[in-house]
Amino acid sequence: MEPRARYVIAAALLLVLIGIGFRVWRLDGSVFSSDEAVATQHVAGISERDVIAAFSKRDGVRAHEAGAFALGGSPRGPRDVVATLAAEDPQHPPLFYVLAHGWRAFFGSSIAASRALPALLGLLGIAAAGALCALVTRSAIGGWSGAALFALSPFQVVYAQEVREYSLFATLTLLSTALLIASLRRPTVLLLVAYAAASVAGLYTFTMFLLVLAAHGTILVLRRPERGTVRRVALAMVAAVVCWIPWIAILVERRGLIASTNDWSGVRWSPLALAAKWLFNGATSFFDLTYLDARWAPASLMVLFVLALALFALRRAAPDARAVVVSLMLWSFGSLALIDLAGGGHRSTVARYVVPAFCALTVAVAAWVSVAWSAKRPALALGSALALCLAGIVSLSVRSTHTVWWDNAKEGGIPSIAAAIDSARLPVLVTNVNWPIMANLARYARTDPSFVLVDTDRVAVALAAKGRAFVVTTSPASRHALEANTTLRARAVFVSSTTSAPVALFRRRMLAEQRSAQDDAAVDDAGATLFLVGAPPLAHR
Repeated sequence: MEPRARYVIAAALLLVLIGIGFRVWRLDGSVFSSDEAVATQHVAGISERDVIAAFSKRDGVRAHEAGAFALGGSPRGPRDVVATLAAEDPQHPPLFYVLAHGWRAFFGSSIAASRALPALLGLLGIAAAGALCALVTRSAIGGWSGAALFALSPFQVVYAQEVREYSLFATLTLLSTALLIASLRRPTVLLLVAYAAASVAGLYTFTMFLLVLAAHGTILVLRRPERGTVRRVALAMVAAVVCWIPWIAILVERRGLIASTNDWSGVRWSPLALAAKWLFNGATSFFDLTYLDARWAPASLMVLFVLALALFALRRAAPDARAVVVSLMLWSFGSLALIDLAGGGHRSTVARYVVPAFCALTVAVAAWVSVAWSAKRPALALGSALALCLAGIVSLSVRSTHTVWWDNAKEGGIPSIAAAIDSARLPVLVTNVNWPIMANLARYARTDPSFVLVDTDRVAVALAAKGRAFVVTTSPASRHALEANTTLRARAVFVSSTTSAPVALFRRRMLAEQRSAQDDAAVDDAGATLFLVGAPPLAHR
């Protein structure tokens, strides 16, 4: 290996180590989100009905029970995890949740412990990205470049620090694609079995992995290996889908539930709005501070320009690299975009749905670096790749100082509300059946208060036995009802600030165009309000 290659690989290794550091640093630094609370409920193997029943009891549940979903009853096991997901949320297959269930048994249910599993899966994703890029470029430079780019992708780091399945989705996308490429070159039984196993794992991680398998079929068509290889690889794909049939049956049976819980993604956006969000998402693969402040837009444009150069350079890249990038982009993003343009909806703008497309962008940049290196003109490609890595470092450094990110700002008040609850040591009533925010408040409470779910019109009844209590609401209608009730004399103790992040404003505008003002207020609320409520008049501060 020539000396200059060693320098490039050493620099890439340093960048990888920085990316690893961002994944494992401050795992409990950002506020636990409502989506993570729902995921943790599934990990615990407890149905939502049982959660609501327990949280609605007259005496409620203590904070230590609510935060960890330790609600008594018979012990829950992996079968309960699978059964709960099948009944309530079948669009999320059970592999990640079963893994997290076992992880929780060993390491506990704290925020850091819960997020350590997706962080570990994200670290494996770095290795898988490096392996895939090395395979398709047939170059160590390409492999290390891909590993560094994936390691410092803000998008990948954010999901590697959330208790959800998307870091595993990315890792299995990269791993299965690498095994496919290896099988096309040398279709041994071991490689084919490993490919089939990775594909089964992907299907049982996220339903959108079916589009990854479609991309793999397209890679077969584009690469045109010999017939024997095609038959063997196709048999491995079919075997993976056959193993997924039990969950396919559940998806078919629960299709009505899936449609009702995803009706939000079917709201029609204009082609201009779709295009704007596509570009916005594409830039966040390596720079996401524009989520925080629109004045960072020039840096996002730089990222988009570099990605455009990398995609243009694919015409000179190795055939395997072209096939992988084109196929993953075509199926994971292109198919959803076509559906949105033709039939309405905005599924293609939901970044977690198009994780494989983000992986494909990493491969494209690594392939460009490899081609430029082979052509002895690496300055532009290497400089551009380094610029993307530095953009990722800046984004991740700024994010590390914030407790909320992207459009989760409405949940930023949870620690402050919990602190106010701790200071007064009163029971807490939570309205609107919003048990996720209740579970998250319980995680941050330090004095183990009791939490009870109540309807807004039942607050007075609940107070009859308690005298005074805090009431947490996330609904504007509930907030106004409490403020207008002169008998209760509710006083706002803490009001979550309205987020002005560009992504939240964009999302709010899209909702406003499609929904009535009343519906929009119910769907897109700014955050939680904490009231101190009691039947006797309360002294004003």
